[in-house]
Parts: sequence; C-alpha cells; structure tokens
Amino acid sequence: MFQLSSFAFSLGWLLIAGIVELILSRPPFGFHDAGKF
Repeated sequence: MFQLSSFAFSLGWLLIAGIVELILSRPPFGFHDAGKF
C-alpha cells in the first residue's frame, strides 16, 4: 500500500513538473532552458 501511494506521488510530481515545464517554455517565458531541467 505504501509503495503504491509513493508511486502515485512520484507520478503526480512528474505530471506537475511537466506542466510547469510546458508553461515556462512558452512565451513570454521563453527564457527557460529545457536543458537545465
């Protein structure tokens, strides 16, 4: 049970990070470098 919730948390964090990455890579936030992440 703990492993499952931990896996779900990691998946959710990846999703959030991906969304943030998308937002930051769009204008007018073009200064964000995807290579850094």
